[in-house]
Amino acid sequence: MIKFNDIVKFKSYIIFKNEKKEVIIEDMPSFKTKADENNLAYVDMYAFFKKINNGFPHNGVTYSSEFLKGQFFSLDGITPTGRGSALIANEFIKAINEKYQTRIPQTDANSFPGILFP
Repeated sequence: MIKFNDIVKFKSYIIFKNEKKEVIIEDMPSFKTKADENNLAYVDMYAFFKKINNGFPHNGVTYSSEFLKGQFFSLDGITPTGRGSALIANEFIKAINEKYQTRIPQTDANSFPGILFP
């Protein structure tokens, strides 16, 4: 099982072996830097999912990663619900609007299907 701290380590470093089988640790090129170099919008999904884990308010509803009640993940606990997908789309829309000075409207995630309780 991958732990949260392991993900943090992989976010910052690339670990590989050279020809002599020695372990080398180098800084990983930043995806943000690469996006900036190529004039692309950047979405930090790592930061976004940290917000979801802590509870993410949107139009009066707080979404979280809590199974069933959090309304972000579907019944398999992996795939986002329609609402979760809309929240992800909004993150991309924000990044595109900021980078390219556009005015793409965000969606109301609450208008998409979530998990229905009997």
